[in-house]
Amino acid sequence: MPTDRQITCRPLVPADRPALAAAFGDWILRLRELHFEPGCYTIGAFDGDTPIGFVSVYPKALPAPLSINDAYIDVIEVARAYRRQGVARTMLSMSEDWARAQGYSQMRAWSTEDKIEAIPMWHALGYGLCPVYSGRPRRKSPNGYYVAKALSAQHAPRGDLG
Repeated sequence: MPTDRQITCRPLVPADRPALAAAFGDWILRLRELHFEPGCYTIGAFDGDTPIGFVSVYPKALPAPLSINDAYIDVIEVARAYRRQGVARTMLSMSEDWARAQGYSQMRAWSTEDKIEAIPMWHALGYGLCPVYSGRPRRKSPNGYYVAKALSAQHAPRGDLG
């Protein structure tokens, strides 16, 4: 339950994993979605000492002929009681600032079909979405969504076709 405390964000370290697992589940300890390697960015949002959200970003190369690295959001989570209060917006804004400072041209992610409630958030934050359909026969609803946002004017969409 949200409190009257100030929400703060800070970089996470591997020692934060147990507190994140206590708040969000043991999957955090089993999966490798939190990146602490050099060149990665992992931050958490806290209500006092309680973790209420986190984002982890790492560099991911696009296939040829694109041949550029972009910043890939491997995981973003916000505790249900804190959703729709700007926590994800703040963490993503901080992640985008970091990615720009690293010279990345875009941020992207994959959002599964069970996270459709996040679609309005992605749109509000300026991310484009592309639904992905897989399986045979062709599904009537998507399995998930790729999301991406240009971070630099060099790679931003142009208003003209010329």
